[in-house]
Amino acid sequence: MLAPARDLEFGPTFPAFNQIMEGPGGTTLVQRVQELQEMESIDLSEEQSRRLASPTWDVFDPEGRYLGPVDFPSRFSPLAVHGSALYGRWLDDLDRPYVMKLEIMPGTRSP
Repeated sequence: MLAPARDLEFGPTFPAFNQIMEGPGGTTLVQRVQELQEMESIDLSEEQSRRLASPTWDVFDPEGRYLGPVDFPSRFSPLAVHGSALYGRWLDDLDRPYVMKLEIMPGTRSP
């Protein structure tokens, strides 16, 4: 059994990112971590520890230039890229997993 976040001790620095993966078109996707104040109320069970990750990902082009952030749907975990599609696992309110496909369209922004 894992301890609640309030019982954990953290080092002098916080991780810069949670996950990194290849994106469409040779891009690199880097997942941010949630803000510390958002994490304080989370119980670190196995499933909830995955929720420490932010839905915001930073996108870099193949040369490493920063293109900007993208927000994926809440409770979505990207797993694979095929062409311009990003496939992942999405959890509904009852923690039931579904396969979700997001079509990535360059030059567009989410509302």
